[in-house]
Amino acid sequence: MYRKSKAEAMENNSFFENTVKSSQFLTRLVNIPVVHSAIVNASDYYGKAKNSGGLVGKTIGVAERTVIAAAEQVLPLAQRLSPLAAPPLSKVDDLANKGLEKLETNVPVIMKQPQEVSIQLNLNPNDNSYLLEV
Repeated sequence: MYRKSKAEAMENNSFFENTVKSSQFLTRLVNIPVVHSAIVNASDYYGKAKNSGGLVGKTIGVAERTVIAAAEQVLPLAQRLSPLAAPPLSKVDDLANKGLEKLETNVPVIMKQPQEVSIQLNLNPNDNSYLLEV
């Protein structure tokens, strides 16, 4: 299997990082406290599962390597097509950003910290069992 140099891998990573950073919607979305908290918690649980060893850790490792290999194959095409996709993606980003603005205006509670919302709802901030209710 062809292995990319560290410099090429870093260039590929920066392509994806720059793509995400250029989206106003994604930047605003990840800064909503409950979304940020969910990302941090999911990342923490993922790291614990990955480092747990055994079958789960090995499975996650294989899945990561598979995704990286697939992304490396698609990346050159994505880099060539990104200038063509930029105008429509910019319009989608603007539309999503406007929708997020309306949500923040009409549902201001989403801009509060999750612990603050839990306290206002008289929930124990350390008890996440209500999240499992269907």
